[in-house]
Amino acid sequence: MVNRFNVSPIKRPASLDLDSSEVLALIGDASRFFVYADEAFAELATLFRSIQSLSDDPEAVRGLAAVGLRIASDRGGEFEDIAADYGAEVERHG
Repeated sequence: MVNRFNVSPIKRPASLDLDSSEVLALIGDASRFFVYADEAFAELATLFRSIQSLSDDPEAVRGLAAVGLRIASDRGGEFEDIAADYGAEVERHG
């Protein structure tokens, strides 16, 4: 992946045992990276799916949904399916 904006790569989780603050920090890292480099989408989507599978924490799922929905609104229809997945997770967790 090309890093035209000299942004640090997204840090992948070292283990599958994350608390909600670690999950939310990863979401923040991923969203900031995405803002600067459209090429990061594939890695971002992979990271979101990893985080989503790691956490049953409703707060973390809502954070994922918010970022996914923001990406969809910022980038247009091509990300609507991703946003819909996160929206469904928010509904599932109430």
